Amino acid sequence: MPMSNAKGGMRKVADSIVVIGLLLIGFVVGIVVLARILRLEDSFIYFPDHETYMTPAEFGLAYEEVRFGEGGRLHGWFVPGRTDVTILWFHGNASNLSHPGRVEFIKLLHERLGVGFFIFDYRGYGQSSGKPSEEGLYQDARDALACLQGRDDVNPDRIVYYGRSLGGAVASHLATESTPYRLILESTFTSTPDMARVVFPFLPLRPLLYTRYSSRDYLAAVHAPVLIIHGDRDNTVPPRHADDLYNAANEPKQLYVVRGADHNDVHYAGGERYLEVFAEFLGLPLAPE
Repeated sequence: MPMSNAKGGMRKVADSIVVIGLLLIGFVVGIVVLARILRLEDSFIYFPDHETYMTPAEFGLAYEEVRFGEGGRLHGWFVPGRTDVTILWFHGNASNLSHPGRVEFIKLLHERLGVGFFIFDYRGYGQSSGKPSEEGLYQDARDALACLQGRDDVNPDRIVYYGRSLGGAVASHLATESTPYRLILESTFTSTPDMARVVFPFLPLRPLLYTRYSSRDYLAAVHAPVLIIHGDRDNTVPPRHADDLYNAANEPKQLYVVRGADHNDVHYAGGERYLEVFAEFLGLPLAPE
């Protein structure tokens, strides 16, 4: 074959590869743009549930149904405590405030520590109206804090932000705007893009996501005592996220790794030691079982 024909063939192959590469890039970009327009990303982040499973009354706890936010669109429960410490609870991305595990946890800390609770549902969860989004959840957090601070039976200087998983990012963000008495993050990730790398390790999604929930960045701007709790067998959020959050946080800070705990069973696995750490961090006595 003449040399000129061989070079021409190689050039055509190279040109074809470039065209195919550009088409693939265009396809990926198109999918990303379409996903952003349709907000498909939200369907992989939020898993709300509207069913009511149980209430604090089923554990013999007095509580108040609270409607707050613009037009009373948000719903929560206020459980008064025996101390002047109130925990503002930011739950994770699934179910709602009536999940049995959450209600049981309220009962446990109420009995052993005497703390009060205000747990609420983000927009689109439980009885709260609307559609969840990152900025929406941040606004819901502001409304919840304002509601709590406006109560005569709450000491506004002794409000603890407690966030689990996604709720840890929401709590951290609020803490950059309004300093809490204490900040507790449990099973929390460093950011949504970092979690995308965990779930889809072979896809270059990190720079393409519009949802951030950048807990690590928020913690660097928080100036309140911080307790980070994480299970060493967490199969949802790798334990290294807890290390990164701890390194980003300002002093005073504490990292408590619960041996044998996965993502959703931390206080069960931690047992009595979990309650002791909680009590010590809040400066409260632990009542006997």
